[in-house]
Amino acid sequence: RIFSSKPLMVGALQDYDIDLNLDAKDFTIHEGFSIQGNTAVKLDKGLLTIDPFKFSGVTGGSADAVITLDARDAMARLDVLLDFNDFVLPRLGGRFNLDADLEAEGDSVAALMASLDGLFVAHIKDAELARSALTNFGAGFVSNLNPLKKDRTTLECAIARFDIKDGMVEFENKVAAQTTEVTWIGGGEINLDTEEIDVGMVPKARNVISSMTNVDL
Repeated sequence: RIFSSKPLMVGALQDYDIDLNLDAKDFTIHEGFSIQGNTAVKLDKGLLTIDPFKFSGVTGGSADAVITLDARDAMARLDVLLDFNDFVLPRLGGRFNLDADLEAEGDSVAALMASLDGLFVAHIKDAELARSALTNFGAGFVSNLNPLKKDRTTLECAIARFDIKDGMVEFENKVAAQTTEVTWIGGGEINLDTEEIDVGMVPKARNVISSMTNVDL
């Protein structure tokens, strides 16, 4: 299993008081990706709070978050709010957006996941990807044989929305992506309690000739 069923170490969190403030200016996380902003982490007898969490990308975009883990009792409670707007992706370009509003409670990571409620939405637009078997999937037989095509393709748009209730993640027909050559639409569900996943994706070539020679899976 991915999620541990061992009891959370709430005792360790209850034994410490921590106040940490971080201010970052032109802080490089990855080559081509630097941020600036500030965050504060506070741990008070088992109550862990990350607030504020405010950063902006040097090349564009902003991020706000509030994260709380209340481990003052054996049954811990988790609350997460995330809002990322128009972050420029390193190496890929384009813009990345993310919104999440999640809550859960439990005495282990597995229990937290099994009780998870909320919403998670991610969106990417105008990113540049290296061609691979994944990006060529569904583009069509003729398109894949084209000797003149470039070694990179544009991910014009991709979006995924996950609605979560009691550990069941539902996203049927809520995942879509489109490159210059192909559009994918799909979805499914994830059971965070049993850790089972059921996902399907249907590609459709955008070139008329390619679509006539394509084989869908």
